[in-house]
Amino acid sequence: MRFLYQIISFPDKVEGYNLVAYTEGTLRLFIGPIAFFDANGILLIEFAIVLKKWLLRLENGPVDLYYASMDFDEEPVLALRYDADADEFLPESVWAKSDPLPISRGEAKSAADAYLAELGEELRTKYGVDLNEVLEQAVIW
Repeated sequence: MRFLYQIISFPDKVEGYNLVAYTEGTLRLFIGPIAFFDANGILLIEFAIVLKKWLLRLENGPVDLYYASMDFDEEPVLALRYDADADEFLPESVWAKSDPLPISRGEAKSAADAYLAELGEELRTKYGVDLNEVLEQAVIW
């Protein structure tokens, strides 16, 4: 499992909600070679906040990931539903491009960590934004 993204628009001002509400782009979820999810207009930092909160909850045991966006009425934009019997996650999306394939806990965590690291690096180098600081503030709320 891996997330691929591309920032399409970035706000001129990053104060307040601007960074979260106006950093948009494409987001894809690949399970092996198959694109399960591929969507435009995703609020990439909003998604990062949801992932970070999920990763923190995941430390206490497997829990569902559920991402619904302030930009879309349909939901879930993307979810990972935990199946305790199989000890794996099944992806779900209103915009799924393929049938869901099971994802191990380790693979799901690794993909989330990688997305946060890659987005954080791009935000730091291209825009001078510290994603970790943004995530810390969001987790406090």
